[in-house]
Amino acid sequence: MEVDVLKRVPVREQDPKVRATNFEEVCYGYNKEEAMAEASRCLNCKNAQCMKGCPVSINIPAFVEQVKNGDFTKAYEIISESSALPAVCGRVCPQESQCEGKCIRGFKGDPVSIGKLERFVADTARENGIKPKTAAEKKTAKRLLLSVQVLLDLHVLETLQSLAMM
Repeated sequence: MEVDVLKRVPVREQDPKVRATNFEEVCYGYNKEEAMAEASRCLNCKNAQCMKGCPVSINIPAFVEQVKNGDFTKAYEIISESSALPAVCGRVCPQESQCEGKCIRGFKGDPVSIGKLERFVADTARENGIKPKTAAEKKTAKRLLLSVQVLLDLHVLETLQSLAMM
């Protein structure tokens, strides 16, 4: 897949006429090739500003590098060290004002689609039965509380409740 490093790899979405008739997700997300192409745009900065914009301090350059290399299990392990809810955060976290807003690639061209890559990794892990390490291997409770706090700060529960009332 030919990649213009200054432009994001477009994400596939439902046709507007189709999505007007259902309640499925509009965004399909990346497939394997698209995710690897988007990950290849990352500069792998030594002083990664994207990590400073992430409220749960995911090692973004490391997980994006693994996506670029096609090692989605390792990418999921890296994300899971910091986030208990990567599939949710990849969809609802306001990346454009957090990690992607700090992405150095964004100074000249489009920032790397970090949220879409996180979503892809989490969805791929779920589809392939890849599980995060057990609670005995990491301090899950503390990270889960932090992830819940981030979701509360982002008003995700209120948003979901308001959508359910529609």
